[in-house]
Amino acid sequence: MPAFTAAALAFSLLGCAPTEPWAPPGPDERRALAARHARPDGEPGFVRVAAGSYVVRTDLGPEFAIDAACFLERFRSQFDHIFRDVPPPARYPPLVVVFREEARYRRKMGGSGARGMFVATDRAIYTYLDAAAGERDFATFYKKILLHEGAHEMLFARCGSLPVWFDEGVACYFQEWDVRLPVAENLERLRTTHFRFADVRDAFGTERWVPLARLLSLDRATWAPDDYGPRTTLHYAEAASFVSFLLATAEGRSTFARLYRSLKQGDSVETALGRAEIQRLDRAWRAEIERQINQTTPKNPLPPPAQNNHQEFSPDNPAASPSKMWAKRRP
Repeated sequence: MPAFTAAALAFSLLGCAPTEPWAPPGPDERRALAARHARPDGEPGFVRVAAGSYVVRTDLGPEFAIDAACFLERFRSQFDHIFRDVPPPARYPPLVVVFREEARYRRKMGGSGARGMFVATDRAIYTYLDAAAGERDFATFYKKILLHEGAHEMLFARCGSLPVWFDEGVACYFQEWDVRLPVAENLERLRTTHFRFADVRDAFGTERWVPLARLLSLDRATWAPDDYGPRTTLHYAEAASFVSFLLATAEGRSTFARLYRSLKQGDSVETALGRAEIQRLDRAWRAEIERQINQTTPKNPLPPPAQNNHQEFSPDNPAASPSKMWAKRRP
């Protein structure tokens, strides 16, 4: 597709700057965009929207595909605005596939328990509509998975491999992003709206807490020691909390940008920051967490009831089990 055509299509899907409020297309505009850009795919029942920065494939209909394309285009423009760089040109745009049936997604992903996945070798994001959770259309779809996996895709396009804490911390941070809001408003909102902040709060000050130097040293082999159980989810939560801490202030964003540039060129975190800077950041980050906990905890909280506390996360109650919930809907 010629560059000018792709740009024109992207503008028709987006229509405003990342620093301005945005609204998804209304019914008439959605139908018009679907008529212009949605085409039958080679696979029976699937449609394809090849407009702007993504190719969206789905068997959920042309209007769902348009909504997904608009949503992703908006998110990409805001992500680019924050990172202040543009990924190198790719031969093909990234692919986004949303299946109507979970079983079909599971077969494609080899039985993975994740709600969605970015597959770097395909440069593709795969997910599904969870009808059992009440999802019927794009309005009720779990869009956070597109934000999380979309962040992975955009980081990979820029840098290839990155330290796991940075890759997952950024993805989890942006999982809470609201594409309707301007960038500045999102940055302010996410100072206090955290991914799995309850995990951070509950582990903070206990032996389960992972100090910053240790968190930044984790690799892919040590990131998920309990197969996405409580220790793994705490790694995700702490990484997202640290990214949120950095992006919350102008000084932190300057540190984040310097760190990102160094990691992009292959430097280690210690080379990028130095031990003294990591220690300073650890103290400041923990002070910010303590401040947030004090703000969100009642001054004289009532003690929890003693009865049945031991059953709250019982293996016989999988609906309440954090690890089982994570396996169902983890990023």
